[in-house]
Amino acid sequence: MKNRWLFAACVLVFLLLTAWLKIGYYYIKEDTVDDSRTVFFIKKTPTWRIEFIKPSVMEKSERKPYPNDGLDEMLEYCRYRYGLTGTPAEIWQSCNKIEDITFSND
Repeated sequence: MKNRWLFAACVLVFLLLTAWLKIGYYYIKEDTVDDSRTVFFIKKTPTWRIEFIKPSVMEKSERKPYPNDGLDEMLEYCRYRYGLTGTPAEIWQSCNKIEDITFSND
């Protein structure tokens, strides 16, 4: 009986770890102030990160005050969401084509 519980616990841990590595999410803010929704997606490559920022819905006020202006987070989203590889410029260009991102530094 103990072996059965141990096996079930191991299977549960395996499933949770697999889900953590392969499922990501991001938030989409709606027009109203308190209304937002969570969008889940399957990552193309496993990573421990589960929360991402989708570039096409990112407001300028949400960007980090770093020299790269939040670019690293956006590149990570594109890399893991779509499985894009290459230089940051290549990833950004491919992600722009997929997402139709209108993102400027105004």
